[in-house]
Amino acid sequence: MFALYLLLPGIRPGADQISDAKIRYLWHNNLFRKDATWRVLVCGTSKVLSGFQPLVFDQLAGTNVSSFNLGMPGSAAFISELETLVARGEAPTHVVLTQPWGTNDVHDFGVVLRNDDRLMQLLFPFRGLPRNLILFALQSPKNGGLRASYQHGLGLVEQMKRDQGYYFIESFRESQTRYAGHRLPENYRFEGDNPNLVRERELLTAGPVSERLRRAMSRGKLAVFMAPSYYREGEAAPCLPNAAARERLAAVGIRLCGPDYWLFPPSYFSDREHLNSEGAREYTKRLWRLLGPLLEDPPARPSGGRG
Repeated sequence: MFALYLLLPGIRPGADQISDAKIRYLWHNNLFRKDATWRVLVCGTSKVLSGFQPLVFDQLAGTNVSSFNLGMPGSAAFISELETLVARGEAPTHVVLTQPWGTNDVHDFGVVLRNDDRLMQLLFPFRGLPRNLILFALQSPKNGGLRASYQHGLGLVEQMKRDQGYYFIESFRESQTRYAGHRLPENYRFEGDNPNLVRERELLTAGPVSERLRRAMSRGKLAVFMAPSYYREGEAAPCLPNAAARERLAAVGIRLCGPDYWLFPPSYFSDREHLNSEGAREYTKRLWRLLGPLLEDPPARPSGGRG
């Protein structure tokens, strides 16, 4: 079963394929152009994965900027990947965070030992193979059969790499869109929506992850920004910049930019949580308008990035 798990990556759920492929890509490839003055790493959950388009950001910025989307399905973890980049001499000049980080890194072995699900996944990554095979077989007809469906999944992973980490969430089993053109209707509402609730981020500036982030900032000479995420109009109330959060983050060397989130119309979403391609372009343009003026020439950095 372990051999089949390794030999048939295309039958895994889309979220697993993207996460595994992105981590492997980070380990074995350069994320940024070698001639770029500014290297921008945007971190977050699947909201960033489906919301930030590095190719659009780089086009708006010009030849001096190279960006990468480190958004991960179901996780806001980023510290291990950032430490890897710093250690090998390819540290970004600017790190953009969109979600609060937790008190522990989900990749730490001690955390894994205390989490039954993660421990089982580490020891027996193939345990979902029978279920994945059945679901893959049931869903393959809409993509032209088993072979075509398998190649389609692998092709989406390769497209994610070409798009510098961006991925349009269409093939994730839990996020299949039911709406034409991958656009929610303007009157879309979900039972958990609350247009009167401000969804403030809970920022933790202490703990193991915070300490590791500060060490990475010092070692890699990183400029770190906390930028807005996004919600649907009607899902949450409009949010204003948070002066108290700005002061807390400034005390640890992080610059808060803008409010906690922006609101976009339902037509910019492919499902209730993730932006479609049109929405992702708009979110990326807003990020550029917010962050572009803040990008500065990075400090002198040691050579030795991977060739």
